[in-house]
Order: sequence, then C-alpha cells, then structure tokens
Amino acid sequence: MDKKKKISSLESKVRTIFLILCALVSIFFGVIGGVIFSYIRDLPAIEKLREYEPDKVAQLYSANGELFAEFYIKRRMIVDFKDIPQSLKNAIIAVEDSNFYNHFGIDIKGITRAAISNLFAGRVTQGGSTITQQLSKVLFLTPERKLSRKIKEALIAFQIEREFTKDEILELYLNQLYFGSGAYGVETASFVYFNKHVKDLTTEEAALLAGLPKAPSRYSPYNNIELARQRRNYVLKRMFEEKMISREEYEKLIKTPIKLNPGLSKVSKAPYFSEYVRRYIENKFGTKALYKEGLKIKTTLDLKLQDYARKALNRGLMEYSRRKPFSKVPEDKKDEYISAFSDVEKLEKDITYCAKIKEVENNGTIEVSIGKVSGYIPPSSMKWAKIDNPQSFFTPGDCVFVSLKSISKDGNYILNLENYDEVNGAIVVIENSTGHIKAMVGGRNFLLSQFNRAFQAKRQPGSAFKPFIYTAAIESRKINALTKILDLPFTSELPDGTLWKPENYDGKFKGLITVQQALQESRNLATIRLLQKVGTKPVISIAHKMGIKENLEPYLSLALGSESVPLLDITSAYTVFPNLGIKIKPTAVISIENNRGEVIEKAIEEKKQVISPETAYTMTNLLSFVVSRGTARRTRIKGIPSAGKTGTTNEFKDAWFIGFTPEFTAGVYIGYDDNSISLGKRQTGGGVAGPVWKYFAQNFYKDRKPGSFKKPANVLLINVNPKTGEPLKNREPGSIEIAFIKGTEPSAQEYKRAKAIDELREKIYDEGL
Repeated sequence: MDKKKKISSLESKVRTIFLILCALVSIFFGVIGGVIFSYIRDLPAIEKLREYEPDKVAQLYSANGELFAEFYIKRRMIVDFKDIPQSLKNAIIAVEDSNFYNHFGIDIKGITRAAISNLFAGRVTQGGSTITQQLSKVLFLTPERKLSRKIKEALIAFQIEREFTKDEILELYLNQLYFGSGAYGVETASFVYFNKHVKDLTTEEAALLAGLPKAPSRYSPYNNIELARQRRNYVLKRMFEEKMISREEYEKLIKTPIKLNPGLSKVSKAPYFSEYVRRYIENKFGTKALYKEGLKIKTTLDLKLQDYARKALNRGLMEYSRRKPFSKVPEDKKDEYISAFSDVEKLEKDITYCAKIKEVENNGTIEVSIGKVSGYIPPSSMKWAKIDNPQSFFTPGDCVFVSLKSISKDGNYILNLENYDEVNGAIVVIENSTGHIKAMVGGRNFLLSQFNRAFQAKRQPGSAFKPFIYTAAIESRKINALTKILDLPFTSELPDGTLWKPENYDGKFKGLITVQQALQESRNLATIRLLQKVGTKPVISIAHKMGIKENLEPYLSLALGSESVPLLDITSAYTVFPNLGIKIKPTAVISIENNRGEVIEKAIEEKKQVISPETAYTMTNLLSFVVSRGTARRTRIKGIPSAGKTGTTNEFKDAWFIGFTPEFTAGVYIGYDDNSISLGKRQTGGGVAGPVWKYFAQNFYKDRKPGSFKKPANVLLINVNPKTGEPLKNREPGSIEIAFIKGTEPSAQEYKRAKAIDELREKIYDEGL
C-alpha cells in the first residue's frame, strides 16, 4: 500500500511538473507569438512590392537631343533582370549571400558562421544578413542597429520569399543597391564608373561593382584605386571559391588593371540653366513629378552657345580682374576653392582655375596642381602682376588663380597667372525669332556659388533702361530722332525737401542736342528732360509691355535706371526691337515626357505686338549708333549688324551691356554680389560688360553668316549730318542714315526753322547761365 502511495505521489509530482512545463512552454510561445504578432501588425504590405516603382531620374536634353543634366534624389535607372549579366549576378551572390538560392529568407548557417567569427574576433567582423534581408531593410526599414529591427527584417524577408521568386528578389535588390558617387542600381553604377550599359560589363568590372555596396566611399575607385582593386580581387576570389569562375580566369582577372571611364557627370554641363529649368518644373508639376516620374525634358539650350557664353564671361572677368592689384587666394578661402576644382581632369582656355603651388623653381617658374592635373606658370606670365621675384612672393601651399595659356610639345600645361577677385556676373542669350533661351551662365563657377545672377539677382540697370524712355518717345509720334532736347544742369526737389542734382558721366553739358545724339552718348540730363516731356506713365507702360515685370516707381530717376531688374527680363525686353515690336515670352523648355513616353507639356509660343514695327525698327537704328559711334564702340564687329545699350550705375557698382543682332539678343551683367563694392573708377558697361558680349558674338558668327534687320515699308532712311542734325539730300562723307517713321521726318525747310528757334533758345539759356 505504501508502495502504491509512493507511486501515486510520484505520478502526481510528475504530472504537476509536466503541467508547469506545459504552462511555461505555452507562456513562452505565447509571448513569442504575441511579440511576432505585434511586429506583424506593423509590417508593410509586401504584395505592394509588385506595384513598387523606385524614384526615377529626370533627364534634361539640349535642343539637338544631347543629354546634359539630370535631376534625382537617388540617381537610379531601372534595368530588367534579363539585361543584367550573369557575371554580375554571380559576383553579388558570391560576396553577399552565397546560399541565396537555397535559403528561405534567412540563412541559419550564415548567421552561425558570422556569430562564431565575431566571437573569436571580439568584435563584429561579419554580418549574417541575406540578400532578402538586406532588401527588406533597404525598402522598408531604417539602418538602426536594434533587435526589433532585426526581428522585423527577418519577418519581412519571410514574406518576400513567400510572395516572390528568387530571380524577382535579386532583380529588386540589384536595382536598389547604392554603389557610391550618387549611383543607385546596377545600370546607373555601370554608367557612373564605366560609361556603359550594365549588360556590357566585363567580369572584372562586374566584380568591382559587386564590391562597392559594403562601403561605397571606402572602396570607390575614385577615392582609393588600390583599395578598390583589393576589394575587386576579393570578390573574384569568392567567385572562384564558389566555382563561378575557373582558376585560370581568376588568376588572369586579378592582374587586370582597373580602367575607369566616368559618365553621368555630377555637375551639369549648364548648371545655372539646369537650375532655372528645375525651378520651373518643380513649381509647375511639383517635387514628386520632378524626382520620381522619370521625366524627359527637352530644352532650348544650345550646348555650343552655352560653352561660348561661359568662356566669354570668364574671359571678361579675368580681364577686368587684371586691372586691380594682384592678390592670392586668401587663407580662409583656400579649402573652399581647392574643393570646387578637385574634379578637374583637363584644362580649357578662357576659364579661371584655382591652383595650389607645389614648387617655386630657381628660375621663377611655378609648378602648380589643379584638381587631378599639374601645370607651370612661367615668369613671363606674371609680368602683368608686376611680380619680379616669384621665389620671395610665393611659397608652396599658396593658392592662386590661373588660366590656360598653351600646351607644350611634351604635353605640359603652360599657365597664365590670374588675379584672385570675387567679382561676378552673368550672361543670357535669347534667340530672337523664337524666344528660346539658348545659353544662360549665372556666375563664374557654380560649385562656388549656386546663386543665379541671370534671373535671381535684381540690380539697377543704369543707362540700359534708357531705351524704354526713347521707345515711348518715338511711339508717341511727337518726337523723332532729330528732335532737340536740352543737355544742361538739372535740379529737382525730392519729397523730403532735398535737392536732386544728377550729372552726366563726363561732367560736361552740350546744350541742345538731338535725341539720336543723346542716346548714342548716353546723356543723362538730356534723357531726364525727355522723360519729363514724354511722362513716366507711358514709359512704365512700355517697359511692362516689353517684358519688365518689376514694379516701377513714376520718378524721374527712371531715366538713370534706378529701379532694379533681373538680367533675363531686360534681355528679353530688348528682343522686341529686332522682332519688329513683337514680344515673345522667353522659353527654356520645349517639351516634357513622362516615363511612358507621353507628352505632358509642349511649349506654345506666346507672341504679342507690344509696340509698332516702325517704332521697333527706328529704335534698332538709334541703338545701332550706340555700337558704331557711342558708348558701346568696343562691342562693334565688322560685318555684323548689331545694336544695344550700355549701363553703368552710381559709383560704378554695376556694369551692363544688352546687345542684339538679327539672330540673337544677349545681356551681360558684371558686378560684386556685395552691392557696396565698386568696380572702380571709369569701369563702365562699355568697358567691362561690352567685351563679354563681343567675345560671345565673335564665336556665334564663326560658322554662320549674319542676316539683316528688316525695315518696315513705312520707315524712311534719311542721310543726316551727325554734328548739326541737318537732313541731307545725298550721302556725304561722315553722314549717317537715320530712320524716321513716315510723317515724322523733317524737311529741309522745317530744319531751318527749327534751327533758328534752337539758336534763339541757346542764346536765352546762355544768358540765363
């Protein structure tokens, strides 16, 4: 009996222990199940991956179809699985997840192997994540190192494996990976490093790409070619170990040098223009469309003209800077400038570069480095700076501005020493017949300053505003080119009681002069009196119709260009003259296609007759004298019909020239971003901005013939004595042809009567003075 009781007691204890264990197991699995359920509730819907479309690159094309810029948050081009070479698939699997086709989302062997390796190393040296886990992290999770994230990663990996085939998972993964240098996905990476489609990669190139995702910056061949080679060879070794390549292939490929062929430049070939287009697209279609929908944007840009404009502006800024005392790059600016030029691989003429001095030789020659190239500054290239002893003036580590002078027979760059100066500027080129913006350069160097002075800066145009006043006068039909206006001292009381006493640039007065002479010589006082006669309202109305968008105050200071305007607006307004009074809205975008090839926008030319053809031609005629005889004489090019107007503001803070030919209108602005800094005494629009326009125009007509300005039938050309304004019956030496709208032209009799009145007025003015 006692024995039975003992057995019964033992059975009871065993049963109790069993029940407790069952309860504990139930609790354990219940907790685990609850944890898993809590995570599952927060997991994303994996089936949506089938509808997933990653961000796509928006591409900008020039007018002739050349790709010149891209917009992206993550630069990515999607490629089909069939177009990815087997060598790249093998390389990725070998180095990232050799058991990829055998596991169910997580690799128990891989995790165990990594754990043992990390234990012996005393630190984390290996990870056990599979390709599927890495995909789940990239697509749905953050990179934080927490247990909760690892649990979610595994659960998502299970779901992905259940919903997708291995090939589909690998395709998604290869299109998601980051390879450095802004490249997401294998197709983009292939272009960034080798400038070819991924399907065309060789085995060693595929191995190099496969080695990058582990640490893109560390193993980038652009940052450290030796580390990149070591990493590539490790990938090749793993491919050999996994029997993906033979020993012979392995031994041959690890000896192959890395040959890079960079594509998809980080910086647009026309960065200021690209930024102008980006703003337009983003404002009209939104950020999502710009960065996620793979837009193809055909623009109006002409890359050849863009290059001419860029070099013209740089050349003009260099020439201006040489007029000032020489200066090296300041110490606190050196890092910024060296960084901006760090990617330079070749030098071009008419471009300023920042160079770091490596050595000053005994003969005075200076060896410098610019980005990835080197060059020499001979003593003869420093004469303008009046540096007689370079060895005492320069030391290794100094930074200076240079430009390319020539290339020696042995391939060395021979350089000019240039002056460090923070002067800046912009140039805009518009095709007259279409309103297309063909070139836009908003500053000396986009990497140093992204501020686009072509349309973001608003500066006083000075005398470049005067044509709007003369246009209003001619349009009134009450004033013609020979109408006399007074060029004498002028005083006006301002609202605050102070006296405004404007002056002419030369400080002199010419008495009664013609409208033609006043505009040709940019006489301030005569123009103010013309504005008084015409009225500020008609002038403001004309300016707005022609394209000036800014609010203009009705003050006489308008005659001196006191209201600030963007360069793009005033350049566009000037196109009305060669277009015979027709305003064409400036355009940068021709068409936009979405990633399905559907056109979502096509430019419609917006034209409007804003002044009469006769007034437009008469103004073209008057502005041509500014170029041939007046303040813009430096812009004159033999055989090229041109017209335009210079602009110089108070204290020489801004220099402008807006000029046009039958084919194009180009506006140039030069000044300091700090508006308190003067360009210097007598640094005028004609002398500072004018040459930039001329350099561009000379290149523009290198390979084309100019047309001619079209004259309306209702306009007469009459020979005139430029000194007296007397109309002449025949062409005489020194005479000029001036345009008159029919009905406004002076007769010889009228001229004599007007001359007598003028003489009487001059006598009265002289006695009054």
